[in-house]
Amino acid sequence: MKKKILIVGSSHISALEIIYKKHLTNLDNLVEIYPIQDLFLDFYNKSIFNKIIFRLGLSSIYKKIQQGLLNFVNEVQPSHIIIFKGMEVLPSTLKILKKQKIKIINYNPDNPFIFSGKGSGNRNLTNSISLFDLYVSYDKDIVQQLKLKNLHSMLIPFGFELEDLEFDQIIAEPEILRVCFVGNPDSERVNFIKKLNRYNIPIDLYGNGWGKYIQSNIIKIFPSVYGIDFWKTLRKYAVQLNLMRIHNLDSHNMRSFDIPGVGGIMLAPKTKDHALYFKDNIEVVLFENIDDCVKKINFLLNCDATKRELIRNNSRKISLENYTYQNRVSQLNSALDNL
Repeated sequence: MKKKILIVGSSHISALEIIYKKHLTNLDNLVEIYPIQDLFLDFYNKSIFNKIIFRLGLSSIYKKIQQGLLNFVNEVQPSHIIIFKGMEVLPSTLKILKKQKIKIINYNPDNPFIFSGKGSGNRNLTNSISLFDLYVSYDKDIVQQLKLKNLHSMLIPFGFELEDLEFDQIIAEPEILRVCFVGNPDSERVNFIKKLNRYNIPIDLYGNGWGKYIQSNIIKIFPSVYGIDFWKTLRKYAVQLNLMRIHNLDSHNMRSFDIPGVGGIMLAPKTKDHALYFKDNIEVVLFENIDDCVKKINFLLNCDATKRELIRNNSRKISLENYTYQNRVSQLNSALDNL
């Protein structure tokens, strides 16, 4: 059934919203994006003055982008609105939209109950939870918490999105016999990397700001990578480390499917989700503590290359069969039809 869907979030080329728009459109829906997050960040990051007046509650930016959203809704006349996270959308705006009989869905790639940083949530998000017709989360424990509050919620885990033509370029990269971590530093990540450094583990770090925390003869630091370089980096290392943050300690993150999806060798904590979605030592490699992590790093760096190639092939196969965003968006599309 054809739906008119408005996605409210970001229109950045790397945003998850772009992937969802693509596949929802392919499923014969009419889809538009209102980039409310981009509009807010354009204002907020423009100057120190803008940051100060916003923090003091003296800015009219929220009022401006709310009215812009309402005007866009009146123009597009959507049947469904999917709000990605929703930090920039006021509860009062949602109440106006609900009066128009539009089905309103929230897709939150973070935990609505645990804010691990200034970009992971705010009171707008917290105060809006009860206003959605459907709340979609990547984490089954979050879904259960929402259901205990009598809220309509469903599970859609993260996935991966990689074109075949891009993959053909990526597999030509020669393997690097080192550990790699792609992501910016925080206190937990820094502490874990420092512990690995004590074992003289050769690590390449890709991200912004690592040089402030890590000084080592055996650890190399590189800038963040994007686009095809991001996928090449995930693929080419003999060990691709994945670390959980405080809001998903027993769950999974986007990298949990990016790495296997490109045929990388993921070494990740043995969370409930990782153990559920992947076979340990066959499709991915899971560790329980720092000593176990070091043991498995040494095994992967020193084993026969055919063993690593087998893991790569297995991880790529299970990902293509079950964990693409095409599959994830199809689940959401069916849920929208049933609202």
